[in-house]
Amino acid sequence: MASTDRTASAASRGAVELAEAVLLANRVGEVFDAAVLDVDAPPNGKSRPRPPGGTVALDTPPVRGRCLGDLPLGERVRVRLVTADPAARTVLFELA
Repeated sequence: MASTDRTASAASRGAVELAEAVLLANRVGEVFDAAVLDVDAPPNGKSRPRPPGGTVALDTPPVRGRCLGDLPLGERVRVRLVTADPAARTVLFELA
């Protein structure tokens, strides 16, 4: 049962990620208002350092995605869409 739940959850996430990427595919370079939902933990020295960033949620359209930059947790920011790739099911933002 747990395996079935994981598979269903992964399929659902994949469908949402695809829909978000398709929705934004023609809007690369645009700037959006967003809320910072999560920020990456600082590197622990054991893993390869990754650029600072976290997760943002756009106001309109209602999309969540990874955003690069020093994000203030819980604050409102302006973000620029860098990538919207339906084939890879990814969207990527950066602080504007």
